[in-house]
Amino acid sequence: MKAKNSYYNVLNFFIASFYIIIFSWVYFYVPLSLKDSQWIYFIPLAGLLTYPLWILIHEAIHQTLFSNKKWNDLMGKILCLYFGAPFRIVQAGHLLHHGYNRTKEDINDVYNPKEQNKFVAAIKYYYWLILGLYVAEFFSNFIWILPQKAFYRLKEYFKSRSSIKFNLISFLILKINEVRIEGFINTIFYAFIFYLYGEKFYVFVLFLLVRGFIISLMDNVFHYGTPVNLLISGYNLKIPRIFQYILMNGNFHGLHHEKPKIPWYNLEKEFIKLNKQFDGPLLPQIFRQFKGPKPVDTL
Repeated sequence: MKAKNSYYNVLNFFIASFYIIIFSWVYFYVPLSLKDSQWIYFIPLAGLLTYPLWILIHEAIHQTLFSNKKWNDLMGKILCLYFGAPFRIVQAGHLLHHGYNRTKEDINDVYNPKEQNKFVAAIKYYYWLILGLYVAEFFSNFIWILPQKAFYRLKEYFKSRSSIKFNLISFLILKINEVRIEGFINTIFYAFIFYLYGEKFYVFVLFLLVRGFIISLMDNVFHYGTPVNLLISGYNLKIPRIFQYILMNGNFHGLHHEKPKIPWYNLEKEFIKLNKQFDGPLLPQIFRQFKGPKPVDTL
């Protein structure tokens, strides 16, 4: 078992290093050496590579990136630096997603016609689908600006209004110093990158927008239209083998919700072992999301 863990520790390290090098090239080499080249205008497309980066962060969140917890969390923080959000905030948000999946507090593609107008629900849904999730994650870097008493006031405010937000703030209070340091470092990091891009700063903005689009879009795809009030609800979607490798078996999302402690390299084996079937192909499901939010009584 130790030999197997060592193998995957090394494999995960090299995969993580690959994406760190790729994004270091985007962040530093491009503005320093290619600022006057026409190639710089292709840089926003590199934002599409953010989803595999997120898969690695996702492994760190579930403590399955490395067998050693300290190394796992350290790499999670480094990867989140390149992702653009504090690791502890992303970790808390994702773990709460598992605890509240498809409940009223963690669902965006469903609305209650008796409580909300369809048009308003659609605006909220499409904003979150196209960009909103990553915007919230990126601007969470500025959490270090908030005074400590603000966290306690927010905790008290959400106590009777939102269980998921109450628990999120409670977690952040426990990790307050760590979260603040991460947010501060990330803020300085991205301010420096904008400084390097100088008058071509809009190229980096476009890169972040592409990143935000792909992250927000893919976060929703595995849950759109699944049953409400079912915590383990999620799709397992079929994709070509080459993309399955690139996404590190991230297409087995439904199985992940059933067994969140299974590392990425064992998901397909478990899928076959349990004789599960795919819920359909990924590509049509991506486009299906744009049908918009559905009334709660239709699911």
